[in-house]
Amino acid sequence: MEQHDKTSQGTNGYCTACGSPLEEGVSFCTKCGNPVAGKDADASLEPSDGVVASSDAVEATTPVHAVTAVDSAGTATSSHYETVMVDVESDMTREAQNDREAAARATESLYGVESVESAFAPGGGAPAVADAPMKQTSTVSKKPLFIGIGVAVVLLAIVIILVVLVFGKAGSTPTSDEGAAQDSAPAVQQPESTEGSAEEEKDEEATSEPVVVNLTDSYTTRFSEVNEITYPAFTFQYPGSGWAVVDESVAASGEHVSVENVRNGAEVSYQHWGSYPSGSAVAELVDVERVADSSFVPSYVQANDHSDLGSFGVVRATLRVDGVDNGTVYAVIPDAALKNPSYMDMGSGLPAFDYSSWISFTCMTSEELDKQTEQEVIAILASFKVAEASDNASASKKSGEGSLSDPDGYVLSDSSSRTYSNAELEAMSDYELYLARNEVFARHGRIFKNSDLQEYFGSKSWYDPRYTPEEFSESMLNANEKANIERMAKIEQDRNSPYID
Repeated sequence: MEQHDKTSQGTNGYCTACGSPLEEGVSFCTKCGNPVAGKDADASLEPSDGVVASSDAVEATTPVHAVTAVDSAGTATSSHYETVMVDVESDMTREAQNDREAAARATESLYGVESVESAFAPGGGAPAVADAPMKQTSTVSKKPLFIGIGVAVVLLAIVIILVVLVFGKAGSTPTSDEGAAQDSAPAVQQPESTEGSAEEEKDEEATSEPVVVNLTDSYTTRFSEVNEITYPAFTFQYPGSGWAVVDESVAASGEHVSVENVRNGAEVSYQHWGSYPSGSAVAELVDVERVADSSFVPSYVQANDHSDLGSFGVVRATLRVDGVDNGTVYAVIPDAALKNPSYMDMGSGLPAFDYSSWISFTCMTSEELDKQTEQEVIAILASFKVAEASDNASASKKSGEGSLSDPDGYVLSDSSSRTYSNAELEAMSDYELYLARNEVFARHGRIFKNSDLQEYFGSKSWYDPRYTPEEFSESMLNANEKANIERMAKIEQDRNSPYID
């Protein structure tokens, strides 16, 4: 195909198919017959450099049924249809160009990029058509990519924050065993926690085990013997280990004795009133609970039958005095008093029952007792009963029965002839030491200011009251008597005996 330089072509342009110069006023190329639009045709229809038109282009743009006319001069002219097709193609080309320019402007407005030079700009030539799409794609496609990456990063950050908040909240309020495990102590402290749990379980097992109480020693009251009257003696038992007799007194007006727990000071007291105990305070028991059976069986006192008192029990209750709770009291009372308070009297401030004299056997405490001590207190109270003849004969040394029942009527029959060892004297009760110490003076006829001592020694056949306290002189005592008095007084002071003046 013959090539022509654009600068050498005529004013009528050149054929877009074969590149031949066009003659003025013709509608077809005189060389190849390709229809042309004339010299006013758009320059953009010129072929690009290196592009060669072929007959295929004609076939693509010219229908097979197109009719070619020849004018009177013998020149072929295009039919009306062919002219219309050419005009349509020109219009489509311009519309495409307009669409691309509009797209470029929209892109510039949307993404802020510079306008891409239209491929159909005048004077741009064919290279502008090929480069324009590439330039537009290169400039426009990178911006959305960066924006998309930025949006993705922001979304990812939001997701991470939400995950942290959700799981953080879940971790602070665990609702499962796993959550509870996370709140527990670190691994290095777990053995310590486990050990603590084991100790708690051990303590629970220990508290659930039955409490063993061994009542090894006994005490028998001496009111009837000391006062040489007919009245029953009472006896009770207590643990020899951890408990001791700490207070004893016997007089015509009554008797009192206490055994105390040496560990915590819990005290069980027996009280006998020769006359009705009375006080100004109003005392009552509330929240009464029966905790054990009592060994006490009422019977006759001289000609009085007290069997109508029925069975006895040990109760635990709150002692209320003048409307104020004063602590917990454990007491031996008739079971009938649980229904009818008339079987019990609170005139002394403690629960007592009438047994031809008023008898009270109680434990009063302002603090809660530990389980072992409480069971020991209940066992001591439950052992209280009327002493039999065998009980009077075999009472323990601490109760003083053996020495007080001496045929000669002496507490220490040979205190004037030998010095007793500390071990022998320490085996005696406070009341025994009290009597034995004053017995030394009584043997020499000393008269006592204390009525209980005067009544006691006045009942003895060997007692001959001759000297008043002012007339009596210690020079009357021998060395053994003085040594025994000093040792007994020392033991009483160490015990803080209530009988020391």
